[in-house]
Amino acid sequence: MFRRLAANHRAEIKKMAANLDADDAYDAAHYFIDDVKDPWKEDALDRERVSQHSQLRELVARGDASGLKARLESLGSAAGIVANLTPGGANTLLYV
Repeated sequence: MFRRLAANHRAEIKKMAANLDADDAYDAAHYFIDDVKDPWKEDALDRERVSQHSQLRELVARGDASGLKARLESLGSAAGIVANLTPGGANTLLYV
């Protein structure tokens, strides 16, 4: 039964595709493009993580171990993500 349904749908799709032209394809792509995230656009979460990373970097540069430990604990499970960021190609905090 499944094969028969799949065959029917294939035939329908082929018939629909034969009636489409480049303008229809463009319109369909344009309709869905709003759902695609721009990989180069920084969102609020990225900005927040970079801000947190900058705060951690400042603590590391000052040698404030207790402040760094407290800040990492306050980040919880996100601490590893934030500490290993490389904003703008900079080194992770391990190499500061």
